[in-house]
Order: sequence, then structure tokens, then C-alpha cells
Amino acid sequence: MVVLLSIHVIQAHAEPFPKWEHATSVVHAARLALTREDLAPDTQINALAPATHGWLSACQSPLQGSVTNRSAWAATVEVSCAAPHWTIYVPFTFSLWRPVVLSVNFLRAGAVIKKVDLTVRRELISAETGPVCFSERSVIGKVLNANVNAGTAIDPQNLVEPEIVRQGQRVILEAQFGNVRVRAEGIALNDGRIGSALLVRNTESGKVVTGVVQQNGNVLLTPGKS
Repeated sequence: MVVLLSIHVIQAHAEPFPKWEHATSVVHAARLALTREDLAPDTQINALAPATHGWLSACQSPLQGSVTNRSAWAATVEVSCAAPHWTIYVPFTFSLWRPVVLSVNFLRAGAVIKKVDLTVRRELISAETGPVCFSERSVIGKVLNANVNAGTAIDPQNLVEPEIVRQGQRVILEAQFGNVRVRAEGIALNDGRIGSALLVRNTESGKVVTGVVQQNGNVLLTPGKS
């Protein structure tokens, strides 16, 4: 009688094998696969846990994970089970701690950015963060084309080169023909930034030509526009 009672108690407390695979187990297997990837040490991995209850049978063998797709900010991991056979995909997003350039004070559009206008702070960035600048060197001396609030990250899309050529200014025209570079003088017909197009009147011929402003202020004639 005692023996039968003991068996009855054991059976009452025995936990049945789970019918459905736990989402946490699937995510764990997917994370293990990602650890084999060459990720930055400070990468934060965020998983979108799949719904498994009610359709994904509990796996009776070790789960296997394999990275099927990866970009700078996201990855997809295939998790599979051999018995019973099934496959599910787990999406991940990445966040990284990086030095980000921020404005110290409110900056107006048209302002030339100086070092005192900036500060650098480590921020957690992701694909949703949008474009940011990582070094002051890439920002100092540039001109804003939009207002920037204090403490806001500097968007590189809001930066333009300063105007180094003014309308009416004398400039040097340059044209490249094979290994030969020809120079002439001209008058700028509009303001120009580094890399922007500029209309120039050749002072000798009077002909109006189009060129691109170089870093030294000279204007390189555009092929077919001279």
C-alpha cells in the first residue's frame, strides 16, 4: 500500500513533456548563432521573439541556429529542429554605443560651425537614429542649411560647404586635356561652394562656361560645357 501511494505521488508531480516549443528557447538558439558573428564588442542585440505556442511543436533534439541575412543594423537567424522537423526565422536589430557630435547651443541655418558650438557624447544609435556625425573634424567649418536645437545630434545631411567664391570675383579657370592642363582667368557669375557648379565668364573670350569649384578656389571646367 505504501509503495502504491509513493507511485501515485510521483505521477501526480511529474511534469509532462511540453507540447509547444518555448519562444525563449528559440531566441536563445538564435542568439548563440549570432555570437559566432564578428560583431562589435559593445553591440546590443535586440530580438523580436516569435509566437510559438499553438503551432510550433516542442523540439526533441537540440535547436540549431544559422545566420541567413545580416546588415549593419539587423540580422535574420534561421532556427531549425530535426525532430519533429520545423524551421522558424528570428529577426534581430542592433544598437551601438558611438561618439556622436551634438550642438551645445541653438544654431541657426546659415551659421558656420565652430569648435565651441560642438560637444561629443557617447550615444546609443540604431537604424532608427538616422544620419549622425561621429567626429568634430567632419563638422567644423561647414555651414548649416537648417536650424539645430541645443543638445541635438548634427545631421550630416544638414551640412554644406562654405561659399568660397563670390559673384563678381576673379577666378582661375582650369581645363584638362589628357596630360595637359590649361588655365585662364574668368569672372564668377554666381556664388559657389566647394564641389558646386559655377558660371564663369572668360575674361579673354567673353564666353560663359560652366565649371566646378575646387578646394583651392579654382574652377575646373566641366567636360562638354567649356
